[in-house]
Amino acid sequence: MTETELALVGRARAGDGDAFAQLYAPHERRLFQLAYRLTANREDAADVVQETLLRAYLRLGQFRGESSFGVWVRRVLVNACLDLLRRRKSRREVVLAPRNDLHNPLTDAPDPGAQAELEQLETRFAVVTALRLMPPEARLILALRDLEGYTQEEVAAFMDLPVGTVKSRHSRARRQARRIWLQMDRRTPAPASAVG
Repeated sequence: MTETELALVGRARAGDGDAFAQLYAPHERRLFQLAYRLTANREDAADVVQETLLRAYLRLGQFRGESSFGVWVRRVLVNACLDLLRRRKSRREVVLAPRNDLHNPLTDAPDPGAQAELEQLETRFAVVTALRLMPPEARLILALRDLEGYTQEEVAAFMDLPVGTVKSRHSRARRQARRIWLQMDRRTPAPASAVG
């Protein structure tokens, strides 16, 4: 933790809202991106970020400074995401709108750029759909490890689990994601980075 961060934490604990905003602001965009990857929904991601902001402010006294504020607030966000996913009673269906612009209007020939873009969109849609069908903890571990690139140690810290547990659950989650992917009607194989 830097001296500036340490000073801001001290001021924020004393009730200085501007100091807390200075602590939180550099991480807000990254937190939204992480929340979006974990929830696969912009509204849920925005809600989780707001919940994280509130929890971090209320629990700032629990921040011991053993890691940077950014690492600590990401852990708060992961827990907020996990709570949201556990509370969710029904799964939402995602519908991919059909693309009608696969032809170049000037030549009336297929547009290879539009076709490639559609294939990327379909792959992303399939990965998001597979993640949505998984249990919350499996989804979180996969998203943190495979989409966000956190180490097993970092994921263990975020989720307050032993590293060995993260390793075994990550392996199990990858197998489960592969099964879900294969059950989906797909023309292309699952990307190795998403489902191992």
